[in-house]
Amino acid sequence: MCDHCGCRSFGPIAELTAEHEEILRLAWDLAEAHRNRVPGGEGLAAELLARLDVHNVSEEGGLYRLLLEVSDFS
Repeated sequence: MCDHCGCRSFGPIAELTAEHEEILRLAWDLAEAHRNRVPGGEGLAAELLARLDVHNVSEEGGLYRLLLEVSDFS
């Protein structure tokens, strides 16, 4: 999503944006743990995958389906 149209003030978009930010944080933490050979990376990887699964359902099953219903994106 862009930063200038105001779409992020719409509840569902704001939630997905917050999820994106959390996913990016977890991915960064996982990459840093791997790079620095910090133990516990498996837990971070599992948490990241779980967040991605939930996020995918929200985006693919919710937002994208709604966009297809109300637009000419198909």
